Amino acid sequence: MTTLKKEIWFMYDGGCPLCTYGAETCQLKSQGHILHLIDARYATDHPQLLEAIDQGYDLDKGMVIYDGQAYFHGANALQYLMKHGKSKNRFTALFKRPLSFDFPASCAYPFLRLMRRILLWARGLPPIKPVRKE
Repeated sequence: MTTLKKEIWFMYDGGCPLCTYGAETCQLKSQGHILHLIDARYATDHPQLLEAIDQGYDLDKGMVIYDGQAYFHGANALQYLMKHGKSKNRFTALFKRPLSFDFPASCAYPFLRLMRRILLWARGLPPIKPVRKE
């Protein structure tokens, strides 16, 4: 009997070093899942990204995870990563347990968004603009 692997789409801002670090250290693959990393800054016409936008998620306000059943955005996506991912290093291991709960994740996420804005400003990068093909 074979079990189907769960496909997970992780959409993030590849222009942000903090977001890229999160995507690169995401260890959902090691849990037996198929992980698709979608850089929302450069893969602006990716069908899964456009579907997330159609569902009302703003990639400029937070990363999005779609696990084939539900969407997770911003703090909820951070919490999903912490709950379902495996720590790749001591730094992420330190925050894994606390950020897997609602309150700490929702408190930490605004700070992470502010850091993203500062990093994008320092790099001279504009907001993410997905391309809709009509």
